[in-house]
Amino acid sequence: MRKDILLVAFCILTATSSFAKSPDLRRESAMERILIDTLSTDSLINYLSTVDLNQFVGHPVDSLLNLIPNAIKEQKIMPCSKTRAGMQTACQLVVTFYYKLSIRIVVQQFTHLTPYDPTRSWNISDFRQEKIACILVGLDKTIVNDICN
Repeated sequence: MRKDILLVAFCILTATSSFAKSPDLRRESAMERILIDTLSTDSLINYLSTVDLNQFVGHPVDSLLNLIPNAIKEQKIMPCSKTRAGMQTACQLVVTFYYKLSIRIVVQQFTHLTPYDPTRSWNISDFRQEKIACILVGLDKTIVNDICN
């Protein structure tokens, strides 16, 4: 019951706030942050399945990841190509959760991270500062929401 009330409050707040209307994601209120942090698993899946991902494209990776509750199981920087040189070039951050939910965040232009590294020891903090080009949200290996320009 409490989670349902919080979800309704979250929907009302985001529909009427500058957070929902502005790509400046740093404007979220403390109340919105609390509501996002208390989303149930089903509500988080619903939120990520239906949120307009366009608002994150062109913004740092952290603009998306900072909105997600601390239910992250693993974050891993991955290459996008299976060629020898491609396997040594960072391209995407794969974020997995405990309930078969994952997000692939693709970056095409790097300013903080050196994408080519033969040892594949990329710094996640540097990657999280890069600007998003593409986002894919998956549930049980099925794409449920995506934006790729």
